[in-house]
Amino acid sequence: MDDFSCGQANNIHLVDNKEPQIWLWHNRLGHPSFRYLHYLFPELSTKFHEADFQCETCIKAKSHRVSYPISLNQSTTPFIIVHTDVWGPAPITISSGAHWFVTFVDDYTRMTWLYVMKTKHEVFDIFRSFHNMIQT
Repeated sequence: MDDFSCGQANNIHLVDNKEPQIWLWHNRLGHPSFRYLHYLFPELSTKFHEADFQCETCIKAKSHRVSYPISLNQSTTPFIIVHTDVWGPAPITISSGAHWFVTFVDDYTRMTWLYVMKTKHEVFDIFRSFHNMIQT
């Protein structure tokens, strides 16, 4: 990937030869805001506005998800509350061919179990196996 790839395709309407230099410095300096680039290099951005530049990497990096509310319900014995999460597909497949993961976390002990899966359809069978294990 070269220094000009970030967002340049979205700005075809800009014809000034200084545009590649703005993208070059935006990428090399670690994606600072275009307002800051204007402050650093006023001669490069005289004809451009901040709204003219949309960097997909910056947009994705600044997105946030809402955090979970703090729960006052805490378990007083093991396996009363078990948290689970399914994650995948992973961008890299491990040697066994698996690229999905399911985790189980006991709320009381914080003990964590991680299972790898080749397909997401294996979750129910893994849950049954996990449930049988904690019952004994």
